[in-house]
Amino acid sequence: MESIMKENTIRILEAFAYISEHISKKNMYNVLKVFYLADKLHMERYGRFIFNDEYSAMPKGPVPSRA
Repeated sequence: MESIMKENTIRILEAFAYISEHISKKNMYNVLKVFYLADKLHMERYGRFIFNDEYSAMPKGPVPSRA
């Protein structure tokens, strides 16, 4: 269980770094919006989330809990 959590944390950090390099508005909220959209699209296509994260409803949109 601990190795799965560590692997998921590494995956989140790598994705965060990759996305932040490739978007024009570089701030945490835009990166987290991309996480949400990527997870949503992946769920529609493959029936599971990429990051196995839960999303909270915030005033400016959904935010992943762990990321």
